[in-house]
Amino acid sequence: MHRISKVVILILLVTSSSIAQKKLTLDEVISIALQNNTTLKTSENSLQNYKNSVLSSKMELLPSLNASAGWSWAKIMDEGGKQKDYLGNIVTTPFTETDSRDYNLRVGGSWTIFDGLANYSTISSAENQLQSNIQALNKLKQDIVLQAQTLFYNIIKAENMLKVRKDNLDYNRKFSDLISEKVKIGAVPNADLYAQQVQEGNAELSLINAENDYQLAVSELLHFLSLDVLEEYQIINPFTSINDLPRFEEEFSTIESLVQIAYENRSDIKSKEYNLQALSDNVIAARGGFLPSLSGSYGWGTAGTEISSLFNRNTYSASLSLSIPIFSNYRTTLSYESAKISEINGIEEYNSYKREVAKEVKQSFLNLKTAKKGLEVSIKTLKASEENRNLTSEKYKLGSASIVEVLKADSDYQDAYRNKIDAEFLYLVNKQTLLNSIGKIDNKFLN
Repeated sequence: MHRISKVVILILLVTSSSIAQKKLTLDEVISIALQNNTTLKTSENSLQNYKNSVLSSKMELLPSLNASAGWSWAKIMDEGGKQKDYLGNIVTTPFTETDSRDYNLRVGGSWTIFDGLANYSTISSAENQLQSNIQALNKLKQDIVLQAQTLFYNIIKAENMLKVRKDNLDYNRKFSDLISEKVKIGAVPNADLYAQQVQEGNAELSLINAENDYQLAVSELLHFLSLDVLEEYQIINPFTSINDLPRFEEEFSTIESLVQIAYENRSDIKSKEYNLQALSDNVIAARGGFLPSLSGSYGWGTAGTEISSLFNRNTYSASLSLSIPIFSNYRTTLSYESAKISEINGIEEYNSYKREVAKEVKQSFLNLKTAKKGLEVSIKTLKASEENRNLTSEKYKLGSASIVEVLKADSDYQDAYRNKIDAEFLYLVNKQTLLNSIGKIDNKFLN
């Protein structure tokens, strides 16, 4: 009977208890990531400020309206005395006391009729800034999706490696039993058994490390999702094999076409374009300072010494005011030049950003091609190393191969399997990275 290690017991316990664990699919992981991401939440909250700016700029087109009411009281007490009248005679004035009250109401406001179209440009600028931030928010969502997918795939990678390490430990234990039987009948020396026991110990250590890597990968994902890392979750593996290697590169045959797709679809490019429009609107608004402005005011008021007589006397007023700028101490020119420079710098930054995007797309495309080729090679290498291990094991059983050759074949097989799993993971991640770089990352939660 084989000695069962604590690691294997742990794996069996984890497997047997997986039914009671909460399950997480890839779609659920992405959905939770988009719901719980702190940066995304704060960005969505900040978006309301830009919506308020649009509403505020539109309200500036409307006339203002203010209402006021007042009350005043005055009491004048004159002690009287002697004074000269207009003829120079001395007269005595008596003590007097005057008590007066005043009530008044006023409703009125003003209206900017024309200000060189600055108000309309301000509205357009605010709307473009809002759209710019909406697109930036969409790009943030796409990046979160990519990060969630990468962390999820990393768990799948660790899970596959865990299975490989467990199978390898089982294989080495069976081979240890085989060598023990051969030692008993004197077919092989004890040194072969000792060497195989070292190999079995290494396989057990590799299994422990694989289990640790798996748990760390799960914890990393749970932390990213803002979930409790102490709670148990079962990650559902959606992949059985990679069957779509040729299709993706046939869809996009050239880097030039990918770059063009990126320019047309990437949300951050659209965000930059809306920002450029906003900067252009700011130039138009600043240019309005050189043009005449026309404004109007209107009002109604009433006043009285008593509340009962408050509406006996009504005053209506209206006025128009034309202002022609002649000299503004360079303030208007400075405002216009500053807006123009911001627009020029924005264009330069936009062109530079597009070059960065093209570079990113090219690098992602080349990385995917390399990952695809690496995966194809790793699959062939694994098949060859597996056949070599089986052949060498059979030769050893027949006495035509040494233990060193067996151990080397097993080590080569384990390396090939690890490389194949790494290549699968690298291909999946690079595929999603390229999709993200061209603004085509596929996920229903982005809508």
